[in-house]
Amino acid sequence: MKIVIINHTFQKPQFYKRWKCLSEKYTNLDITLLAPGKWTWWNVKSMTYGHVDDLNGTVIEEDRFRIHLIDTKDAIMGEYRSERMIEEILEIKPDIVYFIGGYTAAPLMQIIDAKKKYHLDKMKIIAFTMRGHTPTISVKKEEPGFRKYINYLGKTVILGPRYKKFKKYCDAVFCHYPDARDAFIKEGYTKPIYMQTQVGVDPDVFHPDEEARKKIREKYNIGDAYLFGSASRFHYSKGVAETIRALPCEGNFKYMIMGWGRDDEVEAIKNAVAERNLEDKVIFTGFIDDWKDMAEHWNALDCAVHFPMTTSKWEETFSLALVQAMATGLPVLGSSSGSVPYQIGEDGIIIPEKDESKLREQMLRMINNPEEGKEIGAKMRERALNCFSIYHLNDLFYETVKDIEKGIYDENKADMANWQK
Repeated sequence: MKIVIINHTFQKPQFYKRWKCLSEKYTNLDITLLAPGKWTWWNVKSMTYGHVDDLNGTVIEEDRFRIHLIDTKDAIMGEYRSERMIEEILEIKPDIVYFIGGYTAAPLMQIIDAKKKYHLDKMKIIAFTMRGHTPTISVKKEEPGFRKYINYLGKTVILGPRYKKFKKYCDAVFCHYPDARDAFIKEGYTKPIYMQTQVGVDPDVFHPDEEARKKIREKYNIGDAYLFGSASRFHYSKGVAETIRALPCEGNFKYMIMGWGRDDEVEAIKNAVAERNLEDKVIFTGFIDDWKDMAEHWNALDCAVHFPMTTSKWEETFSLALVQAMATGLPVLGSSSGSVPYQIGEDGIIIPEKDESKLREQMLRMINNPEEGKEIGAKMRERALNCFSIYHLNDLFYETVKDIEKGIYDENKADMANWQK
């Protein structure tokens, strides 16, 4: 089976490793990844992540695994179009094309148009999206009247036809969690819907590591303090300020914040720390890009906190940081926003979003009952490995694409958190 998978993240080894492993395990697959020849990482959110990277893609040519580079010409709405992408598809003649980047994205529309134009009738198209529960075409409540009308009209004119094309010609769609699946059903998508993340957590990198724990705790002079920690952008929706306000008033604990933000966001977080006189309790690591470094920092913690809030523009749809912490064997205090309860599962600790007093209660519970925390952490690791690891996802993806190629749907394979090989 020939599969073409398209995404800009394939410039980095940590993101294409999963697909290389897939080709190595299933020798009847021939996988070609298409990645931009050049891509600016963190462009829009540069200050949120701390820097901008202009990267060139890497070409790989192996027997059944390869990475080819494509052009990415700017299109409307901050998207791109690629002539080379279509040329690659026509040369390869794949059985499956998997586009990772949105179900109404311009490149996906190109792929659909090429299938019709060049009569690629046997080629199946899969779309992946990070959508939440909000409608495809929606109006933001905080926008003023005329602007709201113009934005709605623009979205209707552009996204309306695209969504109709997606519903008609995409053979399946992958999303992250139940609310996203329900949104597709509500909007009339009748083809197979699968909950499968496209990145997953790499257990070869994220796992318990006592040496890493000692190394990072010594680096930041943690001592025997109970260490909470979180990894996120400093955007207000991530709930970092709320987490700081929820920290206990006293005790032998510290809180490590892995991430960064714009100048105003950084100032807001530091002000929240100063208002509570917690400067000696809170550790700022800055943005951590390297996954090995990130894994070492997770190991230094005793408990992870992930406390995002749903806004009119955003909700958590799948936190990679969350499953990284889980795979490390940490108990997680998570909010009720978006995909967080789905990711953590029944054995996790879910706190109503924005409820700082309940979060503080659970923090004190973890400090006072460290053994219970370790037991919860062991269950979190088990869930991460069984539901969200790259190897679990590869097995499920293999079984799924076989069904999609044959035009059948097995509901038992619809949820990555429930399916077992």
